[in-house]
Amino acid sequence: MELVHSPPPCCSRQATVPEQTSETTRVDVALFNGFALPKVAAIIEIFQKANALSVSPRSGSARYDVSLLSASGGRIASSSSMFVWTEGVESHRGTNDTHLLFIAGGAGVQQACRDERLGNWLRRRHPFSEIVHPISEGQLLLEAAGLPSRYSPLLYGRNEARGLHPALPLSEAPDAVATALRIVEEDLGFELARRV
Repeated sequence: MELVHSPPPCCSRQATVPEQTSETTRVDVALFNGFALPKVAAIIEIFQKANALSVSPRSGSARYDVSLLSASGGRIASSSSMFVWTEGVESHRGTNDTHLLFIAGGAGVQQACRDERLGNWLRRRHPFSEIVHPISEGQLLLEAAGLPSRYSPLLYGRNEARGLHPALPLSEAPDAVATALRIVEEDLGFELARRV
């Protein structure tokens, strides 16, 4: 399986995105019945912890807005029989805010690959997402939709000396948890990312 990276790696995530009018970053996590819970839970926790540590009393607004999405919405079962509540992809409207998209992996991915609603939504959301990061088998879902991954250029940049994680060779797919931590580090600083 060949890795596809777009846009080309650079040293700053903001260098790949036009100036934002809002400081909110939308984090969409695409789920399906039978998704693997551990890495999804870790990603959610990273962004929620970053929110808790960075919310200013004046604004009261969170830096990251995390949404759990599935084809039909409602209750979705993980592979470990834990249930989560999701919004339906059709009811989830895009905004002008920065969007990051994580796609869960797990045992149910084969059935999810046949879900036209999810595939169509991924094709619509993909062009507007700064990062499109499959988690393990989530890559199969992207491939079924005919879409490439779009990893964070931070993980391939030349600034690894100050980061929590070393830079990766261009041929290596990054870990989703490492991606989430590097995003927090770039947005909110090394010290806050270390605390997360």
